[in-house]
Amino acid sequence: MAFRAGEVKRWRVALTHFGVLKRESALDEYKEEALRYGIALGNEFARKHYAIIVDNNEQSHTAIVVPITSRKPYDNERLYAGDITLNPDEHGLKAFLSVPSIAKTDCIRQVSHERFIKVVPFYISTTLRDRIRKAVNYAMCDSSAIDKR
Repeated sequence: MAFRAGEVKRWRVALTHFGVLKRESALDEYKEEALRYGIALGNEFARKHYAIIVDNNEQSHTAIVVPITSRKPYDNERLYAGDITLNPDEHGLKAFLSVPSIAKTDCIRQVSHERFIKVVPFYISTTLRDRIRKAVNYAMCDSSAIDKR
């Protein structure tokens, strides 16, 4: 799907297709998706997830995104240094979240605008932006500090 100029902006949220799991790529029902969006290997993000657009490059039609995954009850014990818990009741996130979720700043990646299924006309609050910036800096620049947590 092509988006109009200006629709993909920093600090918006986009439903993003991250590819098909390798084991699914051979199945007929996923072959077309595998050809279009590629194959996710190992523990890479796969299928459709919301993602926060932290940077956008109109010239190359790409964006840097932080993927969001739904939070499971057992995730309290398994939160990592770059994980930011997102509650639908906070920061006005009910516009696209229905369950508690996690922004995975350690899984930040560049994606083509062609991976966006829809862009939610919602901006991330300044407070949450600051938390994401800190977590990304921590995940990318101070990986040695993970052991000191």
